[in-house]
Amino acid sequence: MGLDYYQKPFREIHAKIPEKHSKLGVACIDCHDNKDMSLKVGKEFTVIPALKEIGVDPAKIDRQEMRTVVCGAQCHVTYVIPRDKDMKPIALFFPWQGGKWEI
Repeated sequence: MGLDYYQKPFREIHAKIPEKHSKLGVACIDCHDNKDMSLKVGKEFTVIPALKEIGVDPAKIDRQEMRTVVCGAQCHVTYVIPRDKDMKPIALFFPWQGGKWEI
């Protein structure tokens, strides 16, 4: 769904999850490639553009940096969702955007 995901009401998105899976939380597949268990960015439509904005080439991230990206940049972070005058979401950004890459 891309950024549209963040513009939908929680209940609408949650209703798309099959009922038998609706109580599950984070799973391995959220952070690991199911073919080789390597780390992956699961929220590519948000994290990858934000990394590029701060001058990071996602293809050149080493394993330790990837751990930081997967855990800290996409999950253990505040998603800031600005809203228009009618309180409709209009964008998404991370508190670390506008900073610089220093691990």
